[in-house]
Amino acid sequence: MKKYLILILIVMIIISTSCVKKNDGGISESIPLEGNSSTASDPLVVPETEGIWVSKDGPLMGVLVAGCIGYGKVEIYGLSEEEDEAALIWSGDLNHKEMKDGKSVFISVNDHERTDISDYGVTDETVELTYSGGEISFSTKIMGFPQSFTLVPYEDGTQGLMEEMVREFTLYCSPKEPVTVTSSEYTIYREKDGTYFYYLVSISNPNPEYAVCSAMLRAVYSISGGEEKELFLFPFPDVAPDDTLVFGGMAQYEEESDPTEVRFEVELNKASPFSYKDECEAIRNGELEIREVEELGKCYYKGWIYNTSRYEVNQVRLLYIYRKDGKIVVVDAHSYPITIMRGRKGSFRFETKYPKSCFDFDEVEIICLDM
Repeated sequence: MKKYLILILIVMIIISTSCVKKNDGGISESIPLEGNSSTASDPLVVPETEGIWVSKDGPLMGVLVAGCIGYGKVEIYGLSEEEDEAALIWSGDLNHKEMKDGKSVFISVNDHERTDISDYGVTDETVELTYSGGEISFSTKIMGFPQSFTLVPYEDGTQGLMEEMVREFTLYCSPKEPVTVTSSEYTIYREKDGTYFYYLVSISNPNPEYAVCSAMLRAVYSISGGEEKELFLFPFPDVAPDDTLVFGGMAQYEEESDPTEVRFEVELNKASPFSYKDECEAIRNGELEIREVEELGKCYYKGWIYNTSRYEVNQVRLLYIYRKDGKIVVVDAHSYPITIMRGRKGSFRFETKYPKSCFDFDEVEIICLDM
């Protein structure tokens, strides 16, 4: 425990030593910053600062302060091989403020969505970085005492935690295509015991290297141009890279008048919105097929779920989409645990619960999603 507290103190003191790398003579090609979109014509970019930087004084008590600059952002980490940990210290944007005495001065504004979830995150609103002579210097007050730090380009070629740091930085800071709702439909069904809002949406993740993790679907509505109100905020399953997820369900609706406008939005998880492609291959959306469906009665079905993926299934979500003349009448969803080995099948049996009275439909579609 004492060593852990020392690590925290060292990380905090070495903290705001912002990160970057020099392109001339620099970083090992085995761990580059991928797909950096900055250009030399961008007035906010100093190309010589992009990449990986480390403390000029090397490790202190087993902790090395290192960081990355790229994509208009900067992140600093405390790397401890003994603790096998790359702890985030600072995360913020990076703006080329001005030239002072021939030196490039940057202001980085704290990204609290990143730093606030780190045990070692700095609370300062901004840090000021000065680039000169191939080095980056930074001064601040730690525990009330002024501290000065100097970073130099990383040239060692050592992997391990350094590679992990670059990988995490690239995951969170590299540009991503927006994850959006590309199509939607809904209906209002009024029963004696309440009014139900049934919806069906398609959520597109156009990023070929990243999966969407633990995101939420928000629905907002208005009536006759009135104030927008939130109808629901529901989690939806992870979306594989370069894939589209069909998702739907039911929410309670408490207005006497039907909505005249409904909008669906994706809210990404601020702590960890994406994961790498090689970490999410087990997402099986689209690889769980419904076959041999038998109708046991109106709104009552059984059948088989075939797992055509390379991974075991432990929980699924079934969507029952009932339509009349091509339009949705009811979308019922049910999640339940089930173990289906890869290449095998598992049975399901389902009877819709909403609405309580039976309803008129001429088509039903059953979709199975991995949870």
